Amino acid sequence: MIQSMHTIKININMQIKFWTLMLLCTAQMIGLAQTNTLHIDKDHASKFGKLIVQDHKGRCKPVNTLCNEVMRKIAKKEALYDMNAEQILLSMMNNPVEWERKPIIQVPMHPQIQSLLGTNETMLSYISFFNQDGQYKFKEQIRNAQTMNPKDQGTFEKSIIKLDEKVNIVNMIFSGKMLRLFPQPNDITNTWISPADLVNPEQPMPQMDDVKDVFLNYLQALNTGSNTNNFTQADAILNQLGNYQKIKGSAVYTSESKINAELVLNKLDFF
Repeated sequence: MIQSMHTIKININMQIKFWTLMLLCTAQMIGLAQTNTLHIDKDHASKFGKLIVQDHKGRCKPVNTLCNEVMRKIAKKEALYDMNAEQILLSMMNNPVEWERKPIIQVPMHPQIQSLLGTNETMLSYISFFNQDGQYKFKEQIRNAQTMNPKDQGTFEKSIIKLDEKVNIVNMIFSGKMLRLFPQPNDITNTWISPADLVNPEQPMPQMDDVKDVFLNYLQALNTGSNTNNFTQADAILNQLGNYQKIKGSAVYTSESKINAELVLNKLDFF
């Protein structure tokens, strides 16, 4: 299970724009325009899925597991647009501008929710949950639902809280906060951090500069691969990131046998 994230403040004009700007800057560093394609090579995405990510409970597991959990949570399915969960999450990070307009969030068929959204479609895009001025359409309703005693919540309050959680999960993917991929050297809490943490100018982490450079190189290579269908460089950098995880996160790193077993179980698709 992915922890409820409906308490995260959402503002479409500020949340994903920093991440998008960073992607544009990394592309410009190599003279390449930001991609307008959603394509991510399936084999490369599979290699990405073998990296380890730390979830909110501190468990280290394959990225593949988290990707499948996230897609089941937000879309009620693990594949969309002829892409699997790993491809989708990588593509969302690589091209948030395109994905914020793609229907990816499953919406409950509740008349009040449909009225607020102005549609009875069951799959909506991230941007559909915001007015033209960037204000969240459920702002007041969520505030009211959250202040209610759970036993007093009706079907509307329960449904809108679950839907709000889905929107926030998508926001975390776009902003780079979802994937806690990076163990911190000499951290006694063994807390891993996300790409958004790495590049946050308000909280610089000089001890993480080396892996930050590697990750920015990965973004460049991913962008190049998406445009040229050549993911050789991106594959090589994934190996670097994987080695970094094993060395710096050895205290909590999952064994190879457990990783492989979990990947096999994921393929069996019990859901």
